[in-house]
Order: sequence, then structure tokens, then C-alpha cells
Amino acid sequence: MASQHVLRFASSRARTTAAAAAASALAASSVWFTTNTAEDDEIRSMAPAPACLCEAASSSAKQQPVPKSATKIAALQRSKTLLQLDLATTKSRTLASAYAIDPSSPPLGEGAFGAVHLATNRITGEHVAIKRIPKNMTDLESFQREVNALLRIKRLGGHPHICSMQESFDEGSDYFLILDYVGGGELFDQLIKNGAFSEADTSRLLRECASALAFLHGIGITHADLKPENLMLSTEQSSDAVVKLVDFGCAEVTEGSDEDPLGNNSLIAFGGGSRRGGGLTSAYRPPKSQSKGTKVDPGVDMWALGVILYIMLCGEYKSCTTCELKYIISI
Repeated sequence: MASQHVLRFASSRARTTAAAAAASALAASSVWFTTNTAEDDEIRSMAPAPACLCEAASSSAKQQPVPKSATKIAALQRSKTLLQLDLATTKSRTLASAYAIDPSSPPLGEGAFGAVHLATNRITGEHVAIKRIPKNMTDLESFQREVNALLRIKRLGGHPHICSMQESFDEGSDYFLILDYVGGGELFDQLIKNGAFSEADTSRLLRECASALAFLHGIGITHADLKPENLMLSTEQSSDAVVKLVDFGCAEVTEGSDEDPLGNNSLIAFGGGSRRGGGLTSAYRPPKSQSKGTKVDPGVDMWALGVILYIMLCGEYKSCTTCELKYIISI
């Protein structure tokens, strides 16, 4: 019989503010399986606890008044991001004339500021993912970070192991980003479904991910939220799958390493390594970056890559944070 192992994650998709809340939510979840460990019994019996330190710090930061200077910088960054997006927008054709979208099919997924739909290029027959973003969401920092990163990746040639933006459209009250379609699902889901990867598959997939990171760091981008949920596989068979890095909503785009459309050769915000704690999913952050105000730099990505390597080989990860979620997987 396959042995059971515990995989501990601080997942951005389902964070809780207390260990008791996490245990309660996961007890009803489809990924919660029967386990009789003493540690699990202890977690289930815990009384409501204060929010974990990482979320408490985030909540405290949200309550603080925003300085006027910061508001002006945010407005300037938004204007510059939208200007760059406008310069890259396809204007010679419409979205409907270029891509066929099945309105009856459910979305591939929904993020913080937009839904993603499957579509087909009318000329080539290639499947693509179309991300619809309402224009009233462009004030979000995550939108600006993602667009800045995707535009720089596109301008500098892209990478085979990064989910890149092919083109974009500005239609009515929405932006539409045309992204590479990756059909094999998340590395996270594969871990939950099949358990640990073989050494051969782990070596190959991690080499592809490291190649993508080398490209990003070389052009002045730090992903800052690397985790199994943000690594997509081209097929469900890990033996022949290719990995692609997705989700740049937390990315750092450093100053001075790309041409600025305003002629300043510099990007104002989100650059130079902002100080926001170093990566946004605490289970994948270096210990020294757990405190608020730590500079975000490429080292954050490399630490996270090491954690992912351990998880892929061992099928478990025991995080020391209190905002972790527990998943049972079989090997």
C-alpha cells in the first residue's frame, strides 16, 4: 500500500488567518483525506487563534494611511503602465476577427482581476488563453506588475518556459491579453494527484524552470511568488511534460533595464527591489525575508526553487508558518 505523506503549503488561493480555521475548512475540502496522526488531532481541537504574523503584518499595513507622495507615484505608474500597454495593443484587427471564442465553455480559470478563456487563432488554429481584464481593475498594483513584466518579456523575445503574452486588445470597457495556452494543469495539482516526481522528471522540469528564471533575472524581473501553483505543465503526463512559469502579479520589474516609452530609460515603480517582505507566499520565502520591509531580489526566486525541488522529490514540505494548509498525497 502506498505510504501517506503530508504536504504543507501556504497557498495564496486559500489562506486562513488561524490554524483552527484552516483545519475546519480543509476538513470539508476534497483534498482532505483521513489521517490519524496525533498532530492532526491537536490541530482540529485548537481553539481560534490570532492571525499569523505574515497576515497580521499585511492587515496592519492596509490600515495605515497612504502618504500623498505614494498616491502620486501610484498614479504615475498606472499612467505609464497603460501607455506601454496601449503602444503594444493590436489595432489592425479586432479580437473577434482574430480569435474564435466559445461563449458556452466555462473559463479556464479566474484570477484576482480577470477571467481566462480558451480560444482558437482563426488563421493558425492554435489554442490560446485569453485573459479579460475590466479597465476599472487597472488601479490594482498586481495588474500593473503583471503587465509591466509581460510587456518586457515580449519586447525582449520571450522564453520557451515562460507563459508569454502574444498580443493584446483594447475593446470597450476591457483589456484582452492573449497568452500562451498550457493545457496540462498546475504542478501543484499533479503533486496532489500523483505524489512525488521521479528524479529524472524532477531534474528535467527544474532545469527548465531554472532556465526561465535565468532569463527573467537577466532582463531585470524577479517573479517573487514562485510556487507549484505558478508552474504549469504542458501535459498531464509528467514524463513528457514541459513546464511554463505563469502569474506575474507579484513581479518586480527593476529600473533602467528596459526602454521606457516616455524616453526616460527608467520605470518608476515596482523597481530596484521594493521592500515588501520578499515574496508573497510565506512557505516559499527565505527566512531572512519574512520580516516586513525586506528587499525583493532574485534570491527570493532561487530559495523558492529549492523548496519546490524538495517537494517534488519528497512529496512533502513542513513549513514553520502558522498560516499553512495541510494536504495528504500518496507516493
